[in-house]
Formats: sequence, C-alpha cells, structure tokens
Amino acid sequence: MNQKRRKRIGDLLSLERKNRKVSQEDVACKLGVTQEQIAKLESGKRRIEVVDLIGYCEQLGADLPKIAAQIESYLNAYGLLHYRPDMKYQRGLSIVRIRVDVSWCEHGFRASLGENVPGVVAFKAYTFEELQVEAENRLDLHVKDMLTKGEEVDLWLRDKVYEFEYKLKDAISLLKVYSPYLSLAAISRASGISQSQLSLYANGKKKASPHQVERIAATINQIGKELMAVVP
Repeated sequence: MNQKRRKRIGDLLSLERKNRKVSQEDVACKLGVTQEQIAKLESGKRRIEVVDLIGYCEQLGADLPKIAAQIESYLNAYGLLHYRPDMKYQRGLSIVRIRVDVSWCEHGFRASLGENVPGVVAFKAYTFEELQVEAENRLDLHVKDMLTKGEEVDLWLRDKVYEFEYKLKDAISLLKVYSPYLSLAAISRASGISQSQLSLYANGKKKASPHQVERIAATINQIGKELMAVVP
C-alpha cells in the first residue's frame, strides 16, 4: 500500500514540476540533493518525508495546501486512502446535483453529464440500471484522468459530494424506464393519451412532441406521488 502511495504522490509531483517547466536537476540543486534522489522520489522508490514535500513545493513555487489537497484527492481516487464518508460534511460542503441527460438511441440509452462537470462525459447503456452504474464509473474515470493531467478539479467533485439527477429527454426513454413498473394502459388512463399512441412512442415508431413528453413525465410523477401516499 505505501509503495503504491509513494508512486502516486511521485507521479503528481513530477507532473506539477513538468507543468512548471522545471527540471529534476534544478530541483535537486535548490534542495541540495542529487538528481538521482529526486528521480527516486518521483518514481516512488524513495520515502517522501513531510520536509521533502515542503521543500519541493517551495522550489516549484507551488501552494503547499493546494498540493496536499491534490495528493489527498489523487490517492482517494485510486482507492489508496481509507476514505471517511463523513469527511465531506466536516468540510461543510453542500451536496451538488449532477444532471444526467438521458435519451434513447437505436437499441439503448444514451447519456451525458451536465454542465457543472468540466469536459464532455458521454456514454451508452442497454438498460437504465446499467446506465446508472455507468454514470458513476465514467465520472470516476474522468476525475482520475483530470488529476493525472494536473487539471484543476473542484473539491466537491474530488470528494464525491454529489448526487445524480436523471433527466429523461424523450418519450421513449421515459416509457422504457418506467414500463416495468407502470403499464401503458395505466399511463394512458391518467394522461388521456391513447394507449396506441403511447405504444408508438415506446417502440420508437413515432416521436413525441416536447409537450407530449412533459405530459407523460407529469403523469408518471403524479402516479408515483399517489403510490407514495398509500399507507399500508
């Protein structure tokens, strides 16, 4: 475990040094050590002491608290920290909602993450359950990639202080998601849209207008609220 941690910390320091266009020789000279020692530190072959980290940051002109936070997030992203779920609350961070835009494409779902996630994260899945798992996996990989490249990552994103909110963009995705729980007949009775019309939407033979999509979504939400109000 410690060897893996040293390797990841070394990778991060090496990336920070390269981004600032500073050579290993320059850092070694300023710290009064050999270039070989810096190379071992960055490769994880040498134990990193706190004083090493402080000196390294000083020589690079890097902000120590920022580097420390990056190290914490980087190790956590690779499962190399015994992460405490309550850490995010101790930091006073509010949970951020990440919108997942979902639509139907040929024989599966197509989704993309909202604007509060930097970059483009898009993916596909055959079922809605697979899509929910894929959303989390793709975001984890995206954050790891950003950290590896030394890009700025918001603390709420690093510490996973977020929840996914799924926005079903068309009638077919709505009906595909809820058809295991609600029949077309039930949705038809509640919405006033004919069952044959709903069947055309569900099978992709006809595209619903934005107004019809909103109507179907509102109907499903209303049915859900009525079911939740039932007391056993």
